[in-house]
Amino acid sequence: YNDWVSVGNLEQFPAGETRLGQYRNPDGTPADGQTRTLPCWVRHIANNQFQVFAINCAHMECPVHWFPASRLFMCPCHGGVYYKDGTVAAGPPPLPLPRYPVRVKDGEVQIQTSPIPITTT
Repeated sequence: YNDWVSVGNLEQFPAGETRLGQYRNPDGTPADGQTRTLPCWVRHIANNQFQVFAINCAHMECPVHWFPASRLFMCPCHGGVYYKDGTVAAGPPPLPLPRYPVRVKDGEVQIQTSPIPITTT
C-alpha cells in the first residue's frame, strides 16, 4: 500500500467536472483479475487541483452516484447525500466521503493508495 497509482490522464477530467476514474489495486495478485480494478470519483476543481473520492458512502459503504445536474453525490441505499466537495449534505453519513491524497505527475492524475482512504472532517 501507499503506492502512487494513476486514475487517468488529465484529458479525461475536464476542469469543473466530476467523472468516474479507476485504478489498479497495487496490493492485488494476477488471480484477482477484473476485481483488482477499482472505481473512484475524480473532481477537477481547476488548473491542477483535484479531489479524488472513494466510491463508497461513509455510512454503510454502498456505492455513491454523481448527479451533475444537482452537483451532488447520492447514496441509493439509505439516502445519504454529499456536496461536490464530499462533505455531508443530508442523511445518515457520519463523515464526508473518504478522500485519497492526489497529485498530477507526467500528465496523469495519481492517488496514493492505502488500506482505507483518508476521511476528513
